[in-house]
Order: sequence, then structure tokens, then C-alpha cells
Amino acid sequence: MPQITLPDGSQRDFDKSVSVMDIANDIGPGLARATLAGKVDGELVDAAYLVDQDAKVAIVTNRDSEALELLRHDAAHVMAQAVQELYPGTQVTIGPAIEDGFYYDFARQEPFTPEDLVEIDVSTNLLDSARHVYSLLKSGEDNLDYNLSGNVKVDLPFIKSLPFSRTGQVNLRGLDAR
Repeated sequence: MPQITLPDGSQRDFDKSVSVMDIANDIGPGLARATLAGKVDGELVDAAYLVDQDAKVAIVTNRDSEALELLRHDAAHVMAQAVQELYPGTQVTIGPAIEDGFYYDFARQEPFTPEDLVEIDVSTNLLDSARHVYSLLKSGEDNLDYNLSGNVKVDLPFIKSLPFSRTGQVNLRGLDAR
């Protein structure tokens, strides 16, 4: 099965498909704890990405140049989850990481108040301290929506219309029940 070539040129053989996180665990538990994502043949992928053929793999941690954008992206999703939990029915639209932070567009009947923003900030910090995982949703699935924690709905027709750069994956943040 896959032979993984690491940045130092060393190679590891696996008997079956292996995730980036599995590779990090195989190298060592400290690296696994620090893993944010990976690069497979130069392409940035999440830690759950399965490698099923020979590839060059690098583990991305907070020491890598991609880390800040990844953390900003993650922070945007945590904030969106907090807004959904505090204000059910609020529509979540686009929330990219940008040069100096991140933002999210929300659609709701009433604008957020300064008090709402404080509540969102506190809730975001609480959620961020909880254990979370990414769920992957491939574009093109037949479902009309995908629920996270029972209240976050994603508009799949909208997602299907996006120009995906890699394999049509959308990262959705959800609570890990472990």
C-alpha cells in the first residue's frame, strides 16, 4: 500500500490507506498533538485526509507558514458555531480568513448589538476550549442539508456552486463526542 516520503527523505510503509494524523502518530505522539493539517504532494489537506497511494507528506504544525491562515479559518468556524447556538435561525454565509484576521457574514432579522458581540465572544472562547473535529462533506452529495450539533444547516446547492480548488471538500466544524 502507500509508501510515505517525509520531508527529511525518510520513508514509511503502511499496509493500508492512512490519514495525515495517523502518519503524525506513527512519527510520534508529540507531533500528533501539534498537527493542524498536512501537505500531500504539496497540496494542503486536513489531518483526516486519507493517503491511499505513494506520496510525499509533510505535517503542518503551528510552526509552519500555513498555520496562521488555518487557525484564522478555524476561528471563523468556531465563531459561526457560537452564533448558531446563541441565535438559532441565523443564516451563516461566507467566512474567510483574511490578511489580518477573519470575518463571517450572517443574515438575520435584527442586527447584532454590542451586548450580542460580547456574548458571541464569550461563547466562542468556551467553544474553542472544547474538543472539536472537522467533518468533511464532499460537494455533489444528494442531501439537501447537513446538520451539525442539531442546529447548523449548510445550503448544499450553494456549496455545490462554489469553485473548489481540490477535491470538492468543505470543512464543517462540529463537536467531537469523545
